[in-house]
Amino acid sequence: MIREDVYRKLPEYMDGGLPEEERREIEEWLAGDEELANAFSVSQQIDRYLSEQDWREPSALFTQQVVARARIYAARPEPSWVRVWEPTKIAVSFFTVGLLLAISGHTLWRMMMDSLRSAGVWLDAVIGITLFAVNPLVLLTIIVPVVGVGWATCVATGRCRAVS
Repeated sequence: MIREDVYRKLPEYMDGGLPEEERREIEEWLAGDEELANAFSVSQQIDRYLSEQDWREPSALFTQQVVARARIYAARPEPSWVRVWEPTKIAVSFFTVGLLLAISGHTLWRMMMDSLRSAGVWLDAVIGITLFAVNPLVLLTIIVPVVGVGWATCVATGRCRAVS
């Protein structure tokens, strides 16, 4: 065990929560290192002093004041820089992705087509039905709008069991 480990384990040693082997190691360190022994002695004095203090319950007035201040703090509007920061992060993210795509020579359209082709191959392998044999745009022109409109109708009418 190195000296930093001994420093970190002194509170556990004081509480008696260490295994016997580690306790012996720490005791050896304390016997051989005067600075470490002084730090341990000061820690024991602080622990003893704190444990001798009387604990007091906070008054009802104190609790009410803390709750009132917490409510005031929660009701405050966010600073303008916080409200501006979120959309700015999104814009910077999109700009960065666009810049990287432009630098790498990929277009968003080509990336989307590649992902749709791989989705078609994946679905073909999983369900055994070739959905995108003719054109991967089937997904964009037929399936996505049908599913999207169905889901929107379901949510708007309130008859969707998955949402309720």
